[in-house]
Amino acid sequence: MRHRKNNIRLGRKNTHRVATLRSLAIAVLTKESIRTTRTKAKEAKSFIDNLITMAKSNTPESKREVFALAREKGIINLLFNEVAPRFKTRNGGYTRVIPLSPRRGDGSPMAILELVEKKPVAPKKLKKKETAKKELKPGIKKEGKDKTKPEEEPKEIKEEPQRDQRIAPAPKADVKEEIAKEKAKKEEKKIKKGGFLKNIRRYFRGKTP
Repeated sequence: MRHRKNNIRLGRKNTHRVATLRSLAIAVLTKESIRTTRTKAKEAKSFIDNLITMAKSNTPESKREVFALAREKGIINLLFNEVAPRFKTRNGGYTRVIPLSPRRGDGSPMAILELVEKKPVAPKKLKKKETAKKELKPGIKKEGKDKTKPEEEPKEIKEEPQRDQRIAPAPKADVKEEIAKEKAKKEEKKIKKGGFLKNIRRYFRGKTP
């Protein structure tokens, strides 16, 4: 009979159930936010709240009790020095469960289990160059040698002629002679052809009655 036993077994034996809750609690305290099923998140929520309430007293006895449940030495310093001091003014409800859409595949409902008050984020440190620029006021320069180089005069750019306007190079002397010889040969051939035809015409004209 399960009279006055409201704990969910999670389909595990007692030792396996405590081990899963312990691992979930360590993950939440180190990462401050995890994603798990909704039933596990609800069971781990009460387990983590008990650890934080014990750590708020900050006595040797409470450290022994926390170690008996967590079974990890590294988590004790984190819990007593960083996590517990954030919740001094809070009497309970150190964690929250945010429901999510069901998981693809088996359709089990999911949730996010996280601490209510997270670790404050430290501001980013500026580099030396950025801090020096901010310290200087606009219009005021540093004392010392001016490392600025004198302005160079712009070089004259020669305008190249466009492709259509470019002038062809003059032919060489040898090329000129070859061209003239070819032209002379062509003219001689034309003259010879004309003379031969004239002689044939005369021959045929003489024989006609």
